[in-house]
Amino acid sequence: MCMDVDTGASVSVLPKKCYDRDFSHLPLKPTKVQLRVYGGKLLNVCGEISAEVVHNAQKVVLPLVVVDNKGTPLLGRNWLTKLKLNWASIFKVCSSVPQPELEALLEKHNDVFSKVLGTVRGFKADIKVREGAQPVFCPLGGGGRCGPYPFL
Repeated sequence: MCMDVDTGASVSVLPKKCYDRDFSHLPLKPTKVQLRVYGGKLLNVCGEISAEVVHNAQKVVLPLVVVDNKGTPLLGRNWLTKLKLNWASIFKVCSSVPQPELEALLEKHNDVFSKVLGTVRGFKADIKVREGAQPVFCPLGGGGRCGPYPFL
């Protein structure tokens, strides 16, 4: 089974449709796990299974939370701490676009793919600041909460 690696997910998750199709022979155990999606909405947790995971030469039994949603299976941090992954192969970028077409696309939109920091023009923004808020200096390079790009 293919899973999306999600370092934002505290646990590994399996949609109910995948459980019904591929893993219904494993007993669905009750769990007290509560999960929320990015926006804060609670997911309907159906239960948890113990899955035998085989990856390369590794074989381990790990918990997998079954949820009632239409997403894809997610490999969360609880599995990441137990499995040794080949990150070079996971982050390998492949293109299905033929090289000449890709180069033509990059050339056509070279201003978007330039290494030079650009400017947004013709856009008005209002930044609301809480009364009494203290300014914070964020050095470039992004330590902590600060992003790597300055506001211009």
